[in-house]
Amino acid sequence: MMDISIYYQNARGLRTKTTEFYRNVCASTFDVIVITETWLLDSVFDTELFDARYVVFRRDRDYSATKLTRGGGVLIAVRRDFKVIPKVNYNSTAEDLWLLVSLFNKNKNKNCLDIYLCVLYLCKENLGLSFSQQLQNFLTSLNNVVISNPLSRFIIVGDFNLSNIKWTPSSTSDKSFEPSNHSSPNEILLIDEIRSLNLRQYNGNHNHFGKILDLVLSNIIVHVTDFSGDPLVPIDKHHGALVINIPNQQISSLSPAPRRKILFNRGDYSAINRELSTIDWVAEFSSRNLEECISFFYDNVNALIDKYIPYKMTSCTAYPVWYTAPLKKLINEKRKHLRKFKIEPK
Repeated sequence: MMDISIYYQNARGLRTKTTEFYRNVCASTFDVIVITETWLLDSVFDTELFDARYVVFRRDRDYSATKLTRGGGVLIAVRRDFKVIPKVNYNSTAEDLWLLVSLFNKNKNKNCLDIYLCVLYLCKENLGLSFSQQLQNFLTSLNNVVISNPLSRFIIVGDFNLSNIKWTPSSTSDKSFEPSNHSSPNEILLIDEIRSLNLRQYNGNHNHFGKILDLVLSNIIVHVTDFSGDPLVPIDKHHGALVINIPNQQISSLSPAPRRKILFNRGDYSAINRELSTIDWVAEFSSRNLEECISFFYDNVNALIDKYIPYKMTSCTAYPVWYTAPLKKLINEKRKHLRKFKIEPK
């Protein structure tokens, strides 16, 4: 049995936090990472945010259309050994992103566990659509998705920005939360829709102002805990960091693809230098523009690496490849003390 862990946070922009975010991602072992308000541009690459353990799916805001410079954007990063299918046709005109995550059951007599995972960010206005229009469009899409997949599991997480709704523990044993104080048309619409789709809300963690803006909706039991004490980026007062656990899953992930490890310490550098010296670099570069020069240089260097430096295939690990055993031990010690602090806070 194992828990599947989903980390969620409204980041309030990642453009200026890429180094800190990447460093903290490398020190984590979450199965899935979900971020709202990424504020990302095309010029920010996935590899600046995540190491090779994750496949990244993004829906960046179109700033050329909105005439704004920041705000919005969502992403989901999933471990490479999970089978993931992006469901672009499920995306609505709101800022949402849908994936189908298939987990293979260790019991061969059972089907794989399909989870439709969605992240949503609702704001006052986007692309000429009001908050009400975004909410209505998303709920229409959600209704169609759930009805079309009646036997599937769903987890919808995101910033719904409906702060007046109060969420109190339900009387059921699933540790979900019941809404109250929902009186506006948007609030009533949301509550009516999630009830009609048999979804429950599992986040009861309040922000700095005693409100709950980030909701976790699901038709399966999930456990949501506050992770604001050790977030991937600094916490915003309106939003905490959450970890969503799907408990007791008997799954087997896909076999990770082997990694090609180049053995630079065993390379024939005399042969490499000899071949490099035969290239007339001045003549080659004078007939090319800058991008062509860079491509020519790397093509030759990579060809020589393949020719004169041996390699071996190794399996992927839970941590980035450059993490040493002492560093992994320190990370595990940090997690142990953090768990102890949460159980016995001073």
